[in-house]
Amino acid sequence: MFVQTGVVLVAATAVAGAEYDESSAALDIWISQAMDCPGSQAKDLASWDCGLACEQAPLSDVHILQNTTLDTYGLVAIQGEECMLALRGTKNTDNIVSDVDIFMSNPWGEDCPKCKVHDGFYGAWHSLQQKAHEALNAMGCSQKTLRVTGHSLGASMAALAAYELSQWYPISAVYTYGQPRTGNSHWVEAYSDRLAGVPYFRVTDYKDPIPHLILHNMFYQGWEHQLPEVYYESTKLGAYTICSESRSTLCSSQWTVKTTSDGGCFHCSYLGLNPCTCGDSEPQCTTDSNSLV
Repeated sequence: MFVQTGVVLVAATAVAGAEYDESSAALDIWISQAMDCPGSQAKDLASWDCGLACEQAPLSDVHILQNTTLDTYGLVAIQGEECMLALRGTKNTDNIVSDVDIFMSNPWGEDCPKCKVHDGFYGAWHSLQQKAHEALNAMGCSQKTLRVTGHSLGASMAALAAYELSQWYPISAVYTYGQPRTGNSHWVEAYSDRLAGVPYFRVTDYKDPIPHLILHNMFYQGWEHQLPEVYYESTKLGAYTICSESRSTLCSSQWTVKTTSDGGCFHCSYLGLNPCTCGDSEPQCTTDSNSLV
């Protein structure tokens, strides 16, 4: 049952007692932006000195994760009293190749016999997996809680990371932004079982086209999204709906691939912020924009 409260349409979440924390989500967006800082600024992330984004989302003990072959990127750090794993979204041609490698495979064998996930997304996460383990162990994160987040490609990487890392580290929350479909219904169910009790929120923004990919029944492989979805009907704080049903037309499924084809700027316009452009305090576009870029 949905309850209208101001501009926010609220539904029961999939985890009893778990509430979507918009202030934490805003910090995630700033961290995502920080990982987009180019050139000389990138080396400053280890000291968390990248200007606006680093000022807005203070972190300490930052460990950079990078694979130069695939140009995948992320970080492990301390945020407040807990550990943070953040994974970067699509930035270049190599990342895009990973994005469109749409075949499924099962990386876990008999541990999850019917599970299948996106080859490219899993390969991107696996390229950073060992470095993530090393950083998390060095920081004593098995004795702390671990928050996991990511935007775009990094969102799918974050979901896969949380699924695997939950075997060794106490996950406190998983928030993803602009996440494409990552696996089949069996993996979605296995994820829900393994991380039962862990708040997971898949955040989407207005006509962002990326959450509509990969198509649900592409190649008859049964791609599914995880739930619940936090859908922002307007590019600003507070204007969200939480949907706990698959492909609910109250959330992003009210749109199609065709109707979102000109909405690419919304992929970089989450919560009225910009997860893509270093030093930019404004989203790339809003629902009130006269034109899209």
